[in-house]
Amino acid sequence: MHRWDEQAARWIDAEAVVEIEGNTAVARKTAHHVTFAPNANTVGAVDVITPDGKRLRSHVLGIAWFNTANGASLLIAPLKASAPGEVRPPNVVLYSDAFEEVHADIRYTQRLGSFEQDIILKENPPLPANFAPDTTQLEVWTEFIEAPGAEVTQRAIAGMTDDTLDFGALQTGAGRAFSLNEEPDPKRSTLVAKRWLSIDGRTFLVETVRYNAIKRDLEKLPAPQQAALKGANPNARLAFGERPFPPSPHARVGKTGEKFRTASAVSSPRLEAKANGGVAGNPRSVTTSAGLVLDYVLLSSSKTNFIAQCDTTYVISNAVNFYGSPALTIEGGAVFKFAPTNIASLVLNGAIEWKTSQYRPAILTAVDDQTVGSSVAGSGAISGYYGGKYLSGVISAHSATSFGPARNFRISYARTGIEFATS
Repeated sequence: MHRWDEQAARWIDAEAVVEIEGNTAVARKTAHHVTFAPNANTVGAVDVITPDGKRLRSHVLGIAWFNTANGASLLIAPLKASAPGEVRPPNVVLYSDAFEEVHADIRYTQRLGSFEQDIILKENPPLPANFAPDTTQLEVWTEFIEAPGAEVTQRAIAGMTDDTLDFGALQTGAGRAFSLNEEPDPKRSTLVAKRWLSIDGRTFLVETVRYNAIKRDLEKLPAPQQAALKGANPNARLAFGERPFPPSPHARVGKTGEKFRTASAVSSPRLEAKANGGVAGNPRSVTTSAGLVLDYVLLSSSKTNFIAQCDTTYVISNAVNFYGSPALTIEGGAVFKFAPTNIASLVLNGAIEWKTSQYRPAILTAVDDQTVGSSVAGSGAISGYYGGKYLSGVISAHSATSFGPARNFRISYARTGIEFATS
């Protein structure tokens, strides 16, 4: 909620805003800083500086199919030289129609405590021959040309391997795939697994989702307009036993006129991001309400084997992810106070253990509730609902996430108190 101001030598309020400076877009008013190149098809198009001074430079490479039955991998949509990016105030950068063969956008969202990359499919790429629905996965490849050493924790989710990356002050959160006109809700979304791979001296983050898990959402989208995907695709790269991947984009020199545009503010970037067209001379007419989003998130709040102590009040202003076994232990007397934002939540990626009792319950309440716990910043006047989902997670046969047995706790003023989905 605050950032250190070197010039003022004090903590000041953070702001999740993206601004245009020259030919680039920058987000420097949060604890983590991000710089965006005007064209997504640029080496290191996205440059993140973490709160502890580490650097992550990356660019999206493309979209691929992978067949787990025979190891066949098909690159269907490499990145192209798209139109310049668009800043959608206050905190969104959108690269429209950024891929060859399939119409899809890249969207970045800067938040106080997180940074998100979304790939938004606007067309339904058909399965190629010999790719069975039961064994096929859709992949998004992102290359990191600079990244600090990460502590990698692996777990099994939905029959896939998922890597959680801990870079220190930033960690990767749980990935989700969801329809563009729906919030990324566990009830209406599916899990996306992440792999952190090193191949031929290059480093990749590969996001993977099972085809059958997104088939229904894909079928709501129109077929690709480009002829290459209607029949044989001469540009597709097919390989067996290995993942094919395109070369990195060429280093770009700033071109005259290649700079960010500014769009009017939108009330909900996640729901209303528009595709306003493509490269000049190749306009697209696509509805803005249909799309499938695959996201990954860098979080500034992530804990492993965390113990919420009996004499402590915790202020939750963002999504806090918990990992381990148990991921979260709550002692009786612990108090969690949630901000009114709809992203404030405790997200369980492992089991929760309750060490509460009848006369020592845990309390989950509003940040403005001054009747329990320590007094924290707030007006003291309760207004409306607080948090997103106070407690949330996914219970899977392939993971150790569990909610109970839960006992002796109280939830007050919650927008949603508890929500767990199964996968």
